[in-house]
Amino acid sequence: MDETPEIPNRDITPPLENKTEVNKGAPVADDLLKKNTNAPESNPPEKQPSPTGKDAEPVDIAQIVGFFEVVDTVPTAAPTRLRDQIKIYVNGGTKRLYTYDYKNDAWYYVALT
Repeated sequence: MDETPEIPNRDITPPLENKTEVNKGAPVADDLLKKNTNAPESNPPEKQPSPTGKDAEPVDIAQIVGFFEVVDTVPTAAPTRLRDQIKIYVNGGTKRLYTYDYKNDAWYYVALT
């Protein structure tokens, strides 16, 4: 009876002494997790305002002055920016607050006293 010689189990891969040897210096999962800047402990979530407004800070009306454009002619052009949707109209003794309605493509106003 012929016997085939037994081939010894030879593992040709050298033992790894360092995890980064796996991909010739490429970081492994453990290294990537350490560098994750979106991890909860490194970036705490921003505080969201409550829907009821209980935690809202009061608005100082003096800080709003200058934010809305003051005009002396009735606005007619469609605004391109959100802040341009509100205009303060002053012409002589007439004072109005104009707001733009995109749905109806029209300016509306209320008289100010």
